[in-house]
Amino acid sequence: MLPVPLSHTVHQTEKKNYPVSLSCNHSFCSSCLQQFWEQAKNKNCPICKRKSSKDETEIPKDTNVELVCSKHQEEPKLFCEGEDRPVCPVCEFSLHQTHKVVLVEQAVSDLKEQLKSDLKSLQDKRNKYKQVEKTYNDMIEHSKKQLLSTEQQIRAEFNKLQLFLKEEEESRLAFMDTYKRGMRLLNWLLLNRCSSPLSLVLVFSYQATS
Repeated sequence: MLPVPLSHTVHQTEKKNYPVSLSCNHSFCSSCLQQFWEQAKNKNCPICKRKSSKDETEIPKDTNVELVCSKHQEEPKLFCEGEDRPVCPVCEFSLHQTHKVVLVEQAVSDLKEQLKSDLKSLQDKRNKYKQVEKTYNDMIEHSKKQLLSTEQQIRAEFNKLQLFLKEEEESRLAFMDTYKRGMRLLNWLLLNRCSSPLSLVLVFSYQATS
């Protein structure tokens, strides 16, 4: 991604890579700027990091319009790193003597390397995020499977317990029913004073077979 050199001649045929200027007055190649914004997930200026009040403003596409210094009508061939902007030789001599000034080509090359590094850093962060997201989703899926397995196991054990309790209940009720019938027969025999050995044998035989 490159700041647009102010000596760049703008042609009407340049549709995809036309130069654009942000509200902070920094200019870039349109396609490079869009690529950087997509990676950064914001609309900040790649140089000064200021949030732009507008997406982008296309530099007028008048045929063969060459940008020059508005004060001295000189072609800006230098770049002031202190103010992050191109300057013409006259401006450099009068206003930027105490600043670090380099050739525009050098500034473009340096910025290109810086933006490559920034893009790589953003890509690395995105890849790490995807890895963390995948790990998180895998953990969630594993937890769901464990929860389902545990739920099924609990239901199976609960069903076994219910079956055991039902069988135990039926067994106890059957015992109580037999016991009650035996007691009723015994009471009847006692009330009728049927106390002969044979009668008692019949009572106990009834209880044993019931």
